[in-house]
Amino acid sequence: MRSSTICQLSHCGNVTHGTKPFCSEHIEEHPYVRALVAELRARDAELERVAQRGPKAVDLDGAIIGDIVHYLEENIECTAADLKRERLHYQPKEVVESYLIAMRRARMVKITRTRNGAMRVVLVSSAPKPPLKRKRRKRLPTPAIAAPKVVVEKAEPSEPPGDVPAIAC
Repeated sequence: MRSSTICQLSHCGNVTHGTKPFCSEHIEEHPYVRALVAELRARDAELERVAQRGPKAVDLDGAIIGDIVHYLEENIECTAADLKRERLHYQPKEVVESYLIAMRRARMVKITRTRNGAMRVVLVSSAPKPPLKRKRRKRLPTPAIAAPKVVVEKAEPSEPPGDVPAIAC
């Protein structure tokens, strides 16, 4: 036998299904649904930032990177097109590549190219690593070498010879 309750929204008197706290008209009031909607809004905002600013706007600890890492853990390697089709639906190619470039900079993935030029991605680490510290090479002082002076003298135009014999044809 089904037990039913009344919707918890104060002005609503609809009956709910089972032991659910809200009726189908007010399901968005449920805390779980509110959390999902907030997460979807945050994802949309991040995708918009990445579309505008590129790899610098990628949140390496965010849910989108988590999805990409999970996909790569399952599939070992993939192309950017695979990733776009499976995880970043309806996103432009540039947005997908921005995520991959950010992950490469964080040393999470290795990117190579296929024969036809597509990006091939292989997971290296599921967590971002600190950037490599590059040692700066000391520049050797350049010795001050005096360049030799080059003097160009202008030649005086020579006068054409006076009588030039005509050549018979």
